[in-house]
Amino acid sequence: MRAGSASIVQDGPDVLLAVRVQPRSSRNQLVMAGTQLSGPGARPEGPGPQSITIHLTAPPVEGAANAACRAFLADLLNLPQSRIVLARGETSRQKLLRIRDADVASVMARLQSPGVHSTRKTRLNRKARRARKGTLCIRDGSGEMPG
Repeated sequence: MRAGSASIVQDGPDVLLAVRVQPRSSRNQLVMAGTQLSGPGARPEGPGPQSITIHLTAPPVEGAANAACRAFLADLLNLPQSRIVLARGETSRQKLLRIRDADVASVMARLQSPGVHSTRKTRLNRKARRARKGTLCIRDGSGEMPG
């Protein structure tokens, strides 16, 4: 994907998603800017982002930010992590992710849905603490921890 091109395109049965990752942020968050959608499977009536930035709490060491990026996108798109592959940019902030067996319209609809773009760092810490105690915590879709 070249500079100035859209950040989401259809590539056969897969979707290519160009993102910029910002590690060591205060929260996991997705930020989209721009409104141009391109590619063979793109629909002209649905505007898409020109750039996508993903803020992650994970540090950029030993692949932690890459793993957090895949996990965060899998959670947002409601897909298994195995369908999200890092195609390019393992050591760079600019990454190209391949989402297997997906279409641009469904990915865009999920990314643009309200209430699922951010999780607080404390949420992740609480989840880890509860997992150690043997209780499971389920996200309610609002990005906040339940009760």
